[in-house]
Amino acid sequence: MTLALPETSGAPRMALQYACALTGAGYRVVVAAGAAPQGRSIKADLVETGADVIHDDRLGKLPTRRLARSLAKRIRRMNGCCVIGFQQRDHVTAARAARYAGVPCIWSVQGRQRFNGTLPLRMLKERMYRGCVGLVDRFICTSPPTADEIRRRFGASSELVHILPNGIDTEAVESIEPRRRKQLRRQMGVADDELLLLNVGRITVEKAHDVLLDAFTMCPNTLRSRCRLVIVGGISTSSTHGRMTELQRRLRQFIKSRGLDGRVALTGWRDNVPELLQAADVYVHSSRSEGWPLAVMEAMASGLPVIFTGCSGEPEGFADGRDGFIVPAEDAAELSRAISHLASMDDDSRRRIGEAGRRYCREHYDIRDIGRQFVEQVSQVVRDRAGEY
Repeated sequence: MTLALPETSGAPRMALQYACALTGAGYRVVVAAGAAPQGRSIKADLVETGADVIHDDRLGKLPTRRLARSLAKRIRRMNGCCVIGFQQRDHVTAARAARYAGVPCIWSVQGRQRFNGTLPLRMLKERMYRGCVGLVDRFICTSPPTADEIRRRFGASSELVHILPNGIDTEAVESIEPRRRKQLRRQMGVADDELLLLNVGRITVEKAHDVLLDAFTMCPNTLRSRCRLVIVGGISTSSTHGRMTELQRRLRQFIKSRGLDGRVALTGWRDNVPELLQAADVYVHSSRSEGWPLAVMEAMASGLPVIFTGCSGEPEGFADGRDGFIVPAEDAAELSRAISHLASMDDDSRRRIGEAGRRYCREHYDIRDIGRQFVEQVSQVVRDRAGEY
C-alpha cells in the first residue's frame, strides 16, 4: 500500500481501516509512507494494526521511475501479491511499481483529481496520471461522481470501476459527560442558550468554507445572533500550503469585515473532534467537491443532525428531511435556508433527525461491512491475476 501523506485526514484514515481489515483477513500489509506533519501522523496507528511501515519521503514529491523501481524490488523480495495506491499523489508510483513487480494494482479513488502547481506542471502531472490508468486492474471509488470522473476524464474501463463508500466504526462513539460538554462549549464561546454549528475539514477550496460563510451571513439576524459557527480544520503541509494559507487569511478577513468575530471561529486543527461533535447541536458540511466525507458520517454516528451538499451524489436510502438535509453544492442560498430551518427547530425535533441519521449511518456505513467488501475486492483482483498464469 502506498500512502504519500500519512496524516490524520480522511483518505489516510480509510487506509488505516482497510489495513486493519486486510491484516484481519490474513494478508500481510506493508505501507510505503511519505512524511506527515509532526503530531498528526498515523504511522504508529498503522503499526498497531499489524502493518509494516516503510518510510520514503520521495512519495510526497513528483513521481519518478527510480522510486517505482525501488518499490518494485521490495515487492518482489517480500513476495507481494498486490499494490494499492491510496492517494492521488502516489497513484502513479503505485501503478508503475506494480507493473515492474509483475503484480496487480488497485487505486483507491477517494475524491476528484486536482493537480497543483504551475500550468506546465499541472499538465505534466495529469499526463502522467492518465498514462498510468491503463496499468490499473481495479479502481475502487468512494462515490458515483468519483467513478464517473475516472471513467470519463481519464478513460478507465467501466468494468474495472467499482463503487465502495467510505465507512467508520459506528460503535466507537462514546458520549461525553454533561460537565465536559458544557466545558467544551464555553471554550468555544457558546452560551447555554446558543446553538453550536460545527464544520470539520481542512482549509481547502474543495471544502467551500467561503460558501458556508456566505450562507451563514444570509441567515436572519435574529437566528444568527443565537448561533455560533465553529470551523475546525488546519492547512495541509503539501505544495498547496502557501495557497491555502492565503485562503485562510481571506476567510478571516471576510469574518472580520462582516462583523462576525463573535459569531464565527476558525479554530485550526484539533485532535478532539469526536468530543466536539458531542458538544455541537448541528453539523454543516459545505464541500463543493468530495469523495464521501468521513466527517459527515462521524457527525451522524454521534447523533448530530446534519446538513451536507450533494457533491458526492445521492446516498442510497437517505431520506432528505428525515435523516438529515442535502443541499446543492455551491448554493449558499439553499445552504442558508437549511441552516435556518434546522436551527429554528425545537430541541426534540433536531434530536429526532439526529437519531434517524445515526440509524442510517449504522445501516449503511459501518466499517466492518465496508472493510469486508474492500477485502473481497482485493482478493478478487489477486485471484484474477493468478488465474492468468
